[in-house]
Amino acid sequence: MRFRIPQDGMIASPNMKFFAMRQGSTLSVFRDSNLILEKDLDSLGWVPVGVGNNGCLAVRTEEGVLTFTAGSARGEGTSTADLSPLAKYQRVALARNSTVLGKIRMDAWGKALCLEKITVRSDASENLFALVSGHEKKRGKDASGALIYQLVLFDLNTEVETSLRNFLVVRQNLDIRWDLSRNLKYLAVAERTRPVGDGMGEKVKLLAYALPDKESMYRVTINDMTFRDLRVNEQGAVLFDVEEGDELRMRIIDPRGKQYHINPPAAEYQLLHIGRKIIAFHVGNLLILKDFEDEVVHQVDLDVLEEIGIPYRVFFKDDDDIVTAFYRGRGTQLHLVHSTLESLPVDWRRWIKGTVARKQLALDKVQAQKEEERSLRERDKLSEMKVQELAQSLTLERLPETSPKESRPPAPPELAEIPAVDKIGLFRAMERANLAYVTGTISQKEYERRKKELEKAKKTMEKGEPEPEKKTEKRAPATRRLPESPAPSRLAPRTSRLPEEEKNKKLLDILEERFILGEITEATYLELRTRLKRRLSGGD
Repeated sequence: MRFRIPQDGMIASPNMKFFAMRQGSTLSVFRDSNLILEKDLDSLGWVPVGVGNNGCLAVRTEEGVLTFTAGSARGEGTSTADLSPLAKYQRVALARNSTVLGKIRMDAWGKALCLEKITVRSDASENLFALVSGHEKKRGKDASGALIYQLVLFDLNTEVETSLRNFLVVRQNLDIRWDLSRNLKYLAVAERTRPVGDGMGEKVKLLAYALPDKESMYRVTINDMTFRDLRVNEQGAVLFDVEEGDELRMRIIDPRGKQYHINPPAAEYQLLHIGRKIIAFHVGNLLILKDFEDEVVHQVDLDVLEEIGIPYRVFFKDDDDIVTAFYRGRGTQLHLVHSTLESLPVDWRRWIKGTVARKQLALDKVQAQKEEERSLRERDKLSEMKVQELAQSLTLERLPETSPKESRPPAPPELAEIPAVDKIGLFRAMERANLAYVTGTISQKEYERRKKELEKAKKTMEKGEPEPEKKTEKRAPATRRLPESPAPSRLAPRTSRLPEEEKNKKLLDILEERFILGEITEATYLELRTRLKRRLSGGD
């Protein structure tokens, strides 16, 4: 899998400050490395055609030309601005004159567009044909089946259209290719005349102009020129291909008319850039840089970029410095690596080393999160096992239910060790010990000690032995002070109330226990407690 972004997939401004990328139906615009616009375009037939140093972006769609000024977007957030259509270059408006758009270029500053307009002869375009052909309208019919190629310059600020060059193509025997330097100083046009009938072979007339005066620098006729590549740089040097026998050669003509002969590095190649001093080719997995004397000045292996698996695109500035843009995916930032010709391999390796280190840190972070989650799961599992073990080892019986359990949560228990003075207190102490052990408040050794003591106290209570804590409640001294023969009328009722009083106290303790456990409602608890207290006070 190749991760190199194609040339029409991402474009950049000459100052390498603004970038526009096409990914499916999504248009992404970046200022430096920050994403400032991300928009889904309905039409699938769109492509970014140019972005200027001021951030002005031009997009060509099936319906016409749209523009967006990225330089006006504030901050680092994504802009909500929309793309504006150029009314003059919408398909509906062009169709009125039987015109379609060809090639489109933007200047370096984002102030103008150079457009190729192709007009078919019709009643609507008769005036234009008469103007271009130099004949009267009545003689325009001599150009039956003709086309008009117009190269126009459109000022985006004033919306004024200026004609650069017009071509009348009769019987479609003329092919036109052109290129414009990004600084709008030089225009190169190639006119290839195809033979008609038994005429001579193909000949190409190459014309170079200096703008804005449209001054002709030179006009040469070249045999066997192909239309594979035609480029002009900002110094006015024009590059084109020619066929010499069975081989393909490249030529460069500078503004003074001096010619240079270049051998392509391979039969299959892609021309990336013609700069001030170098020509850049992409061949297989190699980036090959040649000078105008056909000498290889640099050769860089692109596999070093392919190994990290991040889409990338290599751009060249006008001074032949290089900017490599790395794109991780939709909604992310660009990563830009600025290099000179000499430092390019070193800068790439340094960036890749840092990227691999960041990837490893991210993997380590994910692994640490997984380990933490696994530790939490094991801790929860251990706590659940402890609860199950305690539930199985719990031997104390719960008091029978007399009413349905309510949804009211129980009161928070105290985890401190409290002496058990009766069966209910013993039950509470055992529950506190269980809860303290489950929550980790006490150790397993301390829990076993408490459990052992509570079980021993339980056995003692079941045998009916007196509890040590209740010895202080005996009223033996007060009983000895009474007369040996009390009056029957006064002592008989009090003697008969002692078992009933103990029973009511016991019921009051049970009632309080069930209320604490949430087994009865507060209203039931208050009502029953009031009744029991009345009995204890002798009011019932």
